[in-house]
Amino acid sequence: MRKKKIKEISGSNTDGSILTSKNYNDDRTIIFQTEKKPHKKDSIAWLVGSITFFLLLVLSVGRFLTIGAFLDDIFFNFLFGWLKYPVYLLLFAFDISILVGIKFRMKKSFVFMILAITFSIAWIISTSLLLNLDVHKEDGIKLWNKDIFPKSVSVYSQNWYDNSILGTTFRDEPGHKKYLIYPSYGYVNLYQGGGFIGTFLSGIFGYLSLPGSLVLAFFCLFLSLVWFLTGTPFFLFYSKEKRKGKRVRVLPLAYKNNPHVNGQEADKTPKPFIEDDVERTDRPRQIGPKKSLADSIAWNEPDDDDLETFSVLRDSDETDYENVGKKMLEEHVPEKPAQPTVSLDTKTDEPIIDDTLETFDSYTQDSIHVDNLDDSIFYDEIMKDEEPEQNDKTEYDSFTFDDLDSETLATIQQLEEDETISKTVGNDAYQLPSLDLLNDVRTDPRVIKLNEDNARQKAEAINQTFAEFKVNAKVVNTIIGPAVTKFEIKPDKGTKANSIANLEADLKLALATQNIRIESPIPGKSLVGIEIPNVKPTMVGLKEILRDLPSSDADDKLIFGLGKDVVNKSIFGDIQKMPHLLVAGSTGSGKSVMTNTLITSILLRAKPSEVKLLLIDPKQVELAIYSDVPHMLAPVISDMSKATRALNVVVAEMDRRYKLFAEGRARNLEGYNAKQKDPKDKVPYYVVVIDELADLMITGDRKEVEDAIQRITQMGRAAGIHLIVATQRPSVDVITGVIKANIPTRIAFRVSSGIDSRTILDASGAENLTGKGDMLYRAPNTTDLLRAQGAYLSDEEIDRVVDWVCQQQDKNYNKAFTELNSKVANNNANNGKEHDELFEEVKQFAINEGAISTSLIQRKFNIGYNRAANIVDDLEANQIIGPQNGSKPREVYLKPDQERSL
Repeated sequence: MRKKKIKEISGSNTDGSILTSKNYNDDRTIIFQTEKKPHKKDSIAWLVGSITFFLLLVLSVGRFLTIGAFLDDIFFNFLFGWLKYPVYLLLFAFDISILVGIKFRMKKSFVFMILAITFSIAWIISTSLLLNLDVHKEDGIKLWNKDIFPKSVSVYSQNWYDNSILGTTFRDEPGHKKYLIYPSYGYVNLYQGGGFIGTFLSGIFGYLSLPGSLVLAFFCLFLSLVWFLTGTPFFLFYSKEKRKGKRVRVLPLAYKNNPHVNGQEADKTPKPFIEDDVERTDRPRQIGPKKSLADSIAWNEPDDDDLETFSVLRDSDETDYENVGKKMLEEHVPEKPAQPTVSLDTKTDEPIIDDTLETFDSYTQDSIHVDNLDDSIFYDEIMKDEEPEQNDKTEYDSFTFDDLDSETLATIQQLEEDETISKTVGNDAYQLPSLDLLNDVRTDPRVIKLNEDNARQKAEAINQTFAEFKVNAKVVNTIIGPAVTKFEIKPDKGTKANSIANLEADLKLALATQNIRIESPIPGKSLVGIEIPNVKPTMVGLKEILRDLPSSDADDKLIFGLGKDVVNKSIFGDIQKMPHLLVAGSTGSGKSVMTNTLITSILLRAKPSEVKLLLIDPKQVELAIYSDVPHMLAPVISDMSKATRALNVVVAEMDRRYKLFAEGRARNLEGYNAKQKDPKDKVPYYVVVIDELADLMITGDRKEVEDAIQRITQMGRAAGIHLIVATQRPSVDVITGVIKANIPTRIAFRVSSGIDSRTILDASGAENLTGKGDMLYRAPNTTDLLRAQGAYLSDEEIDRVVDWVCQQQDKNYNKAFTELNSKVANNNANNGKEHDELFEEVKQFAINEGAISTSLIQRKFNIGYNRAANIVDDLEANQIIGPQNGSKPREVYLKPDQERSL
């Protein structure tokens, strides 16, 4: 026995079809829905019955044999008159659907619309025939008569009887003896008209007089047509602001011409930049709605024309994103639809988890709807990220070189004289790596089916939980993403949104999962979101993401592939707009993979003369593969003392660039490079990546590190210097308030507690992520969190890209960074031969204080970092002070009394 169909879990205007949040002209509805039903072993009776019914219909419509004429006269001629032939067509369609296993589920509103139009037409026809009888003065029919109803019914019944197989007219017909095909006048007759239905209505309303009945019939037909076209029969009687209804969708649901904005036709121009040579078999989610699963797997093509057969749930208006949507639709048209979603109308007999997963023939494809959401979208633009021009002006206008100490000015002068810094090494023969170096990621169709079945049962469980706790809410949309399934909940009027959030523990129990995230409300919608992990997550490849990049962003060198969101849209990050990024997550959450994805995206899109990288890797293994890349300013730095020095060199380079901007009358790096005629005079972007901030803060000079990060994050954007900071210890002693205040863009992977989540995002939720790339992304200038599955990049793919880049150009390190290693060695070798002129004074100060640090020397003696660091190295080499001890000041070995004795 087939299990009982689950309750409808859609809104009041739908029939239970669960679709994505795409807005397909949500003031329309579709006339019917089809479901492909495979025949079962016990359905032979249905097949035999449908074949028998088909034969009877053929006999009846052709009036073959006595039984055919009898059926045609008794059932069709009598009731429907001239309208019997449309009825025949409907019955033939119904019978064929039983034979092929397609179930037509008519919408109730559509059925009533058709009945109203049919009855009105039959009424008009019958009234017109009665008026004809009045004109010819036949059968006592007049324009108005007190017994018009019984007389009209009597006249019709008598005429029908006389002309039917039971009447005398038939018996007197000489051809009736043939018993093969009965008299032709049975097909169409004047007496038939609108049948008994039309005659009944004409007689009832004939008391208004026959002309009055005819006028009323036309008026009812008009209202029925208005109802059919607008969704309400009284549409024209409403004021303009209230004219909104569920009108029938007359055209197919051609999603490419039906984007978010009603009536706006999307640009069909193919994208010139992106070469889509990925086979369709890489897209197993593109399943036609009425095809069997086996056919869908074989062809992997969406059936656009079939999309009209699925009902669309009306979503809340997303007016906040309308302008952005228009802009994006003008710039980019996706070439492939996004994540399909599953109708939850029926519940299959198959278990959620099939151990074999070998065959698919028995799979029921219940209204899988292919949504055409934009495949690629920049959340920096969605969140209305504007260029902080005011901040640029503050940085530029408040910067004066008189405020810099002599040591910093000397460092800037040294950088200017260093040709490796001031001049860009160009290579016209350099070729960017191809995306073909990356792997194609394909999803097993069995995994898709598994997640779809699980989504149906989980939606039913959510609705049952609401019913048990008397919360008036229901699932209206379900969206299956790469790693999670999102259920959109619509509370009834008067239901508090908190009542859903308060059921979190009970929902975890009902859904049998600990990782549940409740989003109340969903940004831009009057809905509440519940997200749970998929039974089996699907992998997202970097190649697939980068292919979705719009051609309008082809020249942006700092755009990287981030991943895909819940509705399977590709997400990109623009480092220029961020302009700095904080990444945090526990071990195994996907943080390191995301860092490699960012670096590899830059290598795929930028030449060494355009972007330079400085990588700080305390683990010594995560980023070591990039040391020989020509984009590198120096080999990957693993020594934390050298890392602190490198950050200060970056600060000095930033100050040098501001000096260049002042001389060139430019506001930022883009403006300065635009004015340079010689490509060698252009200044490259700097991207500084710190793979583990916690180690740098603990083993390095904490104050110096924090000061350097603060200066870079405050003033680096206009100078083209961007900072990427990652850590697996998102505690307040690592991610300080100063760092958080200056890095607005953040990505959180799975963390161990809600406290860590709030430290990163200022909101909880990251503790409920599933790991392995599952992330929460907070774009700049917004507090909204976007859940996404990060792009995956294997070690083999990284090796291929690095090998290609290294073959194009040799590494060319920057002297200012490579000499960091020699400074300590030189200071150790000097050992008192020649000290700084302030050495003795600083030594005495350290002995008196009992503790010393580089930053303390800078403040006390008003010197730059490099000079103070050299003095500290000399003091350590002469065994006056101890080695570095994390963020604590260095210990002074000599005491005042010992110094006097010496």
